[in-house]
Amino acid sequence: MFTNNDSSIFMPFISNQRKQEYEQKLKDSEVLRQQTDISNAGVLQQVQSEAGGGATAKQGGERQEEKSQRPTKPNKQNQVQVYSAALATLLDWVCEAHLRQALTDLPTHPCDTYCAPDFIQERVFKVLPCLVDILRDNAANIKCCLPCMQFIYWSLLHIDQIQTQQNVSMSTTMRRLGEEIYYPKSAKVTEVEKIIGSPTVLNDKLKDALFLRSSNSHVRFLSALIVLKTLSRSDVLAQAFDVLKTELKEDQAKELFLYYQATSVITFYLKPVNKTFISVAVDVMLQMSSDSPFQRLFLESCGNEHFFRAAALLIRTPLPDVRVMERLSIVLQKLSKIKTNKRFFEIYTIVAIIQEMLVAGGNENAFLTLNLKSILFNLNVAVKS
Repeated sequence: MFTNNDSSIFMPFISNQRKQEYEQKLKDSEVLRQQTDISNAGVLQQVQSEAGGGATAKQGGERQEEKSQRPTKPNKQNQVQVYSAALATLLDWVCEAHLRQALTDLPTHPCDTYCAPDFIQERVFKVLPCLVDILRDNAANIKCCLPCMQFIYWSLLHIDQIQTQQNVSMSTTMRRLGEEIYYPKSAKVTEVEKIIGSPTVLNDKLKDALFLRSSNSHVRFLSALIVLKTLSRSDVLAQAFDVLKTELKEDQAKELFLYYQATSVITFYLKPVNKTFISVAVDVMLQMSSDSPFQRLFLESCGNEHFFRAAALLIRTPLPDVRVMERLSIVLQKLSKIKTNKRFFEIYTIVAIIQEMLVAGGNENAFLTLNLKSILFNLNVAVKS
């Protein structure tokens, strides 16, 4: 056991040891604090660096996005080439076929050469591809786009008259022309939407007052005819027919219909192969045959093999909606009053078909029966009992 004297001996030693331990703890705590400060400073610097880098990257991305969104300047050289090619061809055409011939008195009438279908088609094929870009650049300029559209339309009618291998190669150009009119550049309709896009989405994008939606009735009317000649998508054609029917409520549009010889355009849709549009095509024919200053000229435009062949095929085809046949019978009844049309009724056996319809149908549809009998009466044909 330790005595009091022994404990007094160890006291200075214990005190000194405790003092050393205390000082060591202070040093350790100071080192730990410094390490913590250094660590925190490193983390803060890293965070700031990352934040700065992210901001830089974001700014770079924004600059890139802004740069990509900047409208690209049109290639003026390409535009000049397009306009120059179209203008050069047209001026050469006018000089050769008209201006020069007006001052040349030759007995052989060489101007007949310049009216030949092959000559016209050659010039047309040179100009039409240029008009895709010209229409795109001048969609809002009626003074420019209307003559372009007229050239396109008359060219399409000329192309229809001549079936050549070149017509196949021009099908893409004609489709592009139709799309340029129905899907103006400002609408930003994608190629996929043109094929499978829903009508609702397309209508939301097609709001600009261009072509079919132009404030000019002449432009709207001609746009509808060109769309009917160049495109095949059902909802697009339905829209074109709607525009056409709306315009034909006015006599001015009926005059345009005759001026543009549009009977052949509508007759194409009377064929049974175009079941979707038979009804609306008959409606257009009925509108044009109604009482107006242009009724006689329209009925005369129907007096040809093209129309009567289509009508004969149509009345032979069973139609789900009898109202279509009723409306067609009204048009045929008015055509039967023109004596020169009697041969078409006979050549295409329309008379025989009508007699069969009367025998088979009896008096189930009084209105249709009355019209069919009136047709036979106008043609001086007896009704079979």
